[in-house]
Amino acid sequence: MSISTIGSLLSQQYFLRTLRTDLNAYQEQIATGKKSSTFSGLTATETVNSMTFRQNLREMDNYIQNINVALTRTSVMNESMIDITDYARDVTTQLRAQMQDTEPNAQVLVDSAATALDQVKQRMNAKLGDRYLFSGTDIDNAPLVAGGTNLDTNFSAMIAGWLSGGVTADQVVIDARTVSDEQLDISAGVLSAGAITVPTDSDVNIDYSVYAHNDGFQDVLRGLAIISNLQQPTTPAEQENFWNIINGAIELIDNGTASIDQEIAVLGNKSRIMEETKAEHTDFQGTLEAFIGEEEDVDMAEASMYFQQIQTQLEASYTVTAQVRQLSLVFYL
Repeated sequence: MSISTIGSLLSQQYFLRTLRTDLNAYQEQIATGKKSSTFSGLTATETVNSMTFRQNLREMDNYIQNINVALTRTSVMNESMIDITDYARDVTTQLRAQMQDTEPNAQVLVDSAATALDQVKQRMNAKLGDRYLFSGTDIDNAPLVAGGTNLDTNFSAMIAGWLSGGVTADQVVIDARTVSDEQLDISAGVLSAGAITVPTDSDVNIDYSVYAHNDGFQDVLRGLAIISNLQQPTTPAEQENFWNIINGAIELIDNGTASIDQEIAVLGNKSRIMEETKAEHTDFQGTLEAFIGEEEDVDMAEASMYFQQIQTQLEASYTVTAQVRQLSLVFYL
């Protein structure tokens, strides 16, 4: 007959399972560096704090992603506007140089302006992916009608009239500005489009829209269209009018490029604000990650100490269990 040790064995087994569970938990903490792989392993306060910090972290990440997308677009927009002013100013440089000549060479100016006008149109229709950048919210449609002929048709007719009759540079500018948006081949969609904004922070949206129908773009189009449609003067009167037309075109292009320079400056300032906001969000992300670490990260030294203690206790308990199982009445006889 043996002495019943079932109660002691069951109690010992339960104790061993508890130790093994604790040992596994500390082993996992040491491996992952985290108190728990789930929120259920944290205290109520730790869980609430961690979830709050993680939500804030996701918000900062969304703002940063929004800003990065906007900065990519503004970079392309900025480069396009700089190109537009460069092409336009190259033409005015040639215009001013040729004005020193008694006999104008219209064809040279026409070719130069036509090339510049094509480049300007391309930059005004700049895209990033499938998105037009100077169309406001009408992102799917080009701000300048592809293959539009209104621009050339209107200025070709006006120039014929200017050359044949007395015209001043001021009158050229005045007449040129009567050519409406759609007569410049600007699409109807961009004229009614809304602003493009980016959410950069809580309740903060930055409008970084630049529209192809802005005055600066229109004046550059008008000035270059005038030059690209010029005809060689054949009489002294036409020659005098020719230079007045040139002067009017130069004034339009100068005004237009100056206005675009302002657009570039404004867009640059908005980009700078976005960069600064992004830097602030990035810094705050680091702070939030530190806060999350305080709630979720385990004290490695403490976890290692408890792991060793439990491991030692578990080994001792296995020894005791083995001894209990060997107990029988014979040892007491």
